[in-house]
Parts: sequence; structure tokens; C-alpha cells
Amino acid sequence: MLKLSIFKWVPDIVQGYQRDLRIRWALAEAGFQYEVMPKAISELKTPDYRKLQPFGQIPAFQDGDLTLFESGAILLHLAAKPGARIDLTGSEGLSKVTEWVVAALNSIEPFVMNMYEIELFHANEPWAEMKRPQMANMLNYRLKDLEAYLGDRSTLLKTFSVADIVMADILRGVENYGYLKRYPNLQRYLKACLARQSFKDSYDAQMAVYKLNEPSEKEKQRQMAAASPKAD
Repeated sequence: MLKLSIFKWVPDIVQGYQRDLRIRWALAEAGFQYEVMPKAISELKTPDYRKLQPFGQIPAFQDGDLTLFESGAILLHLAAKPGARIDLTGSEGLSKVTEWVVAALNSIEPFVMNMYEIELFHANEPWAEMKRPQMANMLNYRLKDLEAYLGDRSTLLKTFSVADIVMADILRGVENYGYLKRYPNLQRYLKACLARQSFKDSYDAQMAVYKLNEPSEKEKQRQMAAASPKAD
């Protein structure tokens, strides 16, 4: 049985954007059955969980005796796993899909995350007003290159792959803040990826877990305090 460790609940502001969604999406595309292992925030610091994920993050993944962490590594494992309903390597082989998974995580995601964190958590802080133009320029530099590469493509490779899963999930992090407006190819690409039934089903499944496990207001405050960054 494939097992995926997920958050039992997260605050509303970040619901729907946790990285286990990438793995759910790939599993749905492949047609693999799996079991979710919901974790409270406090459980991520336990020795048992750190054996699965040394940094106490979500997701962690188990395939029999094999354990994996980091969404990119898990996606590439699933792409190479036999028995999938579709070829998650995009019909061009594991090396090419690896190239684009790494590109999404290294060349695009850091710049997206800089803007996402400013807009989501610090939008009204004075330092954000000074930092935003610089961060936006750096993001636009990368998005411009990706826009040019895509052209009229609807996928990064010849067919849909795990590279599209991770790239689309990254791009949607800044879509709502208008950072894709000047990039029609990226908008079209993202719309096509998110229109897939596997994405919709995976998103709904993630949100259903949060709704089922929504804590009281007092417990929410306790969990948020526990999640504050600090050295162990």
C-alpha cells in the first residue's frame, strides 16, 4: 500500500496550497490507490515522524519499505513506477521529465515563493513595499523565459507529465495576485493543467480532510503557536 503523510488541518489562508496536493494529483493521474496519514502539526516534531521526514515537513511518502520526502523526489519515483494508467514521464523518458521537475523547483519556485510569501503574509508591511519591485522583477525574468519556451504548447514535454504537475502547482501560487497577467501562454497552460479532473479531485480531497478535522478556535491558536519557527 502506498501511504502519503498529510496535514490534518492548516489555517484557511494556506488551505489548498500544501505540497501533498502534487502527490495526490500524480497518484490520481496514475490511477494508484493510496492511504493518507493525517498528521497534526505537533506530530511533525516527533522522532517517529522525523524518521520519515528529517525536517518535519509535509509530505512524506511510503511505498512498501521505501520512504521518500520532498515532493520532487516523490513525483519522480511515481513517474518511474510501473503500472501507471498513463506515462507520467511524458513519453520522453525519465531524464527529460527530471530536467523539467528540477527546473520547476530550482528555476521557478524560489522566485514564486518570494512573491507568494510577501503577498500572503506581509503585504501591508513597510518593508514589503520596498522589496516587492525587486522580487517582482526577478520573478518576471523567469516567467518571461518560461513564456517563451511554452509558446503554444499545452504541456512542457510532448505529453502531460509530473513536470506539469509541479510547474502548474507552483504557478498557481502567484496567479491570484496578478503576476501571470502579462503572460498569455502561461495563463493558457495553467488553465489547461488545472482543468484536468485529477487536479479537481485531488484538490477536493485535500480540502475535505481540513474540513473534517477543523479544530476549535482555541485549538487553532495553540496549533499556530506550535508551528511558529524556532530551533528545537
